[in-house]
Amino acid sequence: MSINQIRLYDLFRKELSLSDDKAADFVLAVAEVAGSEAESQKQLLATKEDAHQLEFNLGSDIRNLELKLGDNIHNLELKLGGDIHNLELKLEDDIHNLEFKLGGDIHNLELKLEDDIHNLEFKIGNDIHNLELKIEQSRADTYKAMFWTGIAQLIAILGGVLAIVKFTK
Repeated sequence: MSINQIRLYDLFRKELSLSDDKAADFVLAVAEVAGSEAESQKQLLATKEDAHQLEFNLGSDIRNLELKLGDNIHNLELKLGGDIHNLELKLEDDIHNLEFKLGGDIHNLELKLEDDIHNLEFKIGNDIHNLELKIEQSRADTYKAMFWTGIAQLIAILGGVLAIVKFTK
């Protein structure tokens, strides 16, 4: 028995008026509880070896995680690189198709505009020619009307002169 146990024994026997057997049992019970609690606390405390093992395990886990992350990042870079390359090819193809389509549309528009301009020039040319013909016809008709008017005036003047001559006789 230790000195602390003897002091507890005396305390229980004298102060609490316990019998020798009961005081001894009570001291043993307290010792068991204290020992059990100490063992429990001891198990909770990490030893240097436990700390080194934990450090080693954590270091190993960190390295494995770094390797896995590195592989994942590398795989992601490869996938993104491939996706970007495929997107560039598709965009180039779409741009080429759009340029080809727009070029064809522009060419067709140019041909249609040229045809429309040609038809308009032809129509305007015909209209101008018809207008010139009408103007020429109007001029000819005006000359005919002036000629016939002149002849009618000449006949009227001659008729007037004849009437004056006949009237004076």
